[in-house]
Amino acid sequence: MERAGLATGRFADAERGQRFLVWASWLSDMLAAVMWTINSPTPARFGDAVLPGRVDGADDTTPPLQVSSALVLAACCCHTGGMTSPIIVTAALPPEIFSYANGLRTEYFPPERNYLSAHLTLFHALPPSVEPELRGLMADLAREFPPPPARMNRIVSLGRGTALGIESDALMALRDRIADRFAGCLTPQDNHRPRLHVTVQNKVSPDEARRLQAQLSSGFTPREFTIPALEAHYYRGGPWEEAGRWPLRGRPAQRR
Repeated sequence: MERAGLATGRFADAERGQRFLVWASWLSDMLAAVMWTINSPTPARFGDAVLPGRVDGADDTTPPLQVSSALVLAACCCHTGGMTSPIIVTAALPPEIFSYANGLRTEYFPPERNYLSAHLTLFHALPPSVEPELRGLMADLAREFPPPPARMNRIVSLGRGTALGIESDALMALRDRIADRFAGCLTPQDNHRPRLHVTVQNKVSPDEARRLQAQLSSGFTPREFTIPALEAHYYRGGPWEEAGRWPLRGRPAQRR
């Protein structure tokens, strides 16, 4: 009986120790997420977002948004073995549109800050814990959705930068599917439906940005194209690292 009591006590101690390690891991993830978000660049660096209700191009660095973003990421990263890299989701651009946009970005983006090629961001920072589910969802969407039609239809002011405005109801419907799946894990930035755009200039003076906007607006011609694929990238503080690409191959809906 004495030996049984000792064994039971050791088991209970081991169980308490295991629970303590789980909670310690959770707390470590939470603190890491808070520190990562507070010390990270402004949200614009993830994909140059323009959020409704805020001045275009403004740096959104207020502590409540930073900390709430961190708490969302931390809550979704519990029990994953540690905070790793947030995941960025983009819509791939066809070669002719990418070449045009990337040429402008190469020419007009400050070279010391230009470590990315032209991109169309859908989500700026999904938590790493959702990666397995995200991969499955992207594969399902790629089978279901045909390449969404899109239109580059305007020059957009970012305040201290310039972008090419993109319009695509079909792409936004696809994004809505992803947002619905990960609703509890979205940062405040990703919780808003974005105004789709491809940034070609940022972090310059307002006067310099206005000059480029006037230059590009003169003789601007809208361009029609289709989105060939969805892409995911790891953000590690510099150039993005490719995480996956899913060509969209669904059949267009048959008209009756």
